[in-house]
Amino acid sequence: MNKKSHFNMSQCLELMNLINNNDLNGCIEYLDNNIKTGKSWINDSNKFKIFLNNIISNNFDYVPYKIFSQGNSKLSFLSFSTLPLITCPGAKDCKIYCYSLKAFRYPGAFFRQCQNTILMKYNFNIIANELNKYNKIAINKNTNIDFRLYVDGDFNNLNDLINWMTLLKTCKNINSYGYSKSKHLFLQLHDDKFKYPSNYKLNLSNGSKFDFLDNELLKLDFVRGRFISYKFNKKIKVLNLNKDNKKEIRNNFKNKVFICPGLCDTCTNKGHACGSDAFKNMDIIIPVH
Repeated sequence: MNKKSHFNMSQCLELMNLINNNDLNGCIEYLDNNIKTGKSWINDSNKFKIFLNNIISNNFDYVPYKIFSQGNSKLSFLSFSTLPLITCPGAKDCKIYCYSLKAFRYPGAFFRQCQNTILMKYNFNIIANELNKYNKIAINKNTNIDFRLYVDGDFNNLNDLINWMTLLKTCKNINSYGYSKSKHLFLQLHDDKFKYPSNYKLNLSNGSKFDFLDNELLKLDFVRGRFISYKFNKKIKVLNLNKDNKKEIRNNFKNKVFICPGLCDTCTNKGHACGSDAFKNMDIIIPVH
C-alpha cells in the first residue's frame, strides 16, 4: 500500500486486531474515524459497517461480499480466504513477506477477508450453506468442483478445523485442497480419532512453528506432502524460472521434487499437483515471491 492510500497498511492491521479481539463496536468506531476519503473505501466501509451492526444484533441476513471467490489468471478454482496473520497460529518468518497483505490495497478484497473472519467466529453455518449450494450445482451437473480452502489465512483453532472437515464430508462433489502451517491442529484431531474426509488433500506449508510434526503427518492418507518455499539470493518471478534456477533448486534437495510453475490448474497434464495423489509425498517447491 502506498502513501496515498485512503486506508493504509497500519490502519488495516489495527482493524484486524479489533476483529481478533471481538471488538465489533470498536471496528465501527475505527472506520468512522479513519475512512473519510476515497469513494471505494467509503462505499465498502459503509457496507461492512452495516454487516457489523447486524452481527452485533445477532442478525446474519446481510452478507455484503461473496463468501467464496472463483476465477483469476492463476487460480480458476473456487476458493475461500480469511484475514492473514491473526488466523495463522503456525506462522513464523512468513509474517515478514506475507503476499496476502498485498490484497489490502483493494477495499473489496480486504473487507471480504474481514467478513469471512467474522463469520468463522460467529456463524459458520452461513459459510456451510453457501458451500452446500456449490455442491448441489456440481451434483446436478454430474461433475466435481475444485476448491482451495484458504488462499489467505489458515485454520485458526481446532473448532475451525473440525467445522471445515465435517462440512467437506457432506460435500462429496467438492474436491478440496489447501496449504497449512497449523500442523499441530491436524495432528491433534487425528490423535482424537477423527476421520478426515477423502475429498481433502493437505499440503504441509514449510516455515511453520510446527515443522517438527511433518514426519508424523506425512504418514496420514489425507496429507499429500510438503510444500516448500525456496529463497534465491535475488528476486525471481515464479513464472520466469530458467534452467539454472531449476537446477539450483534440485541441487538443494536430495529427493525428486516438483517445481511449482505458478499456474495452479494447468501445472501438469494429470491435474494440479497439490491436490493429486500422483504427487503423494513428493516435495513441491516454490520460490519465495
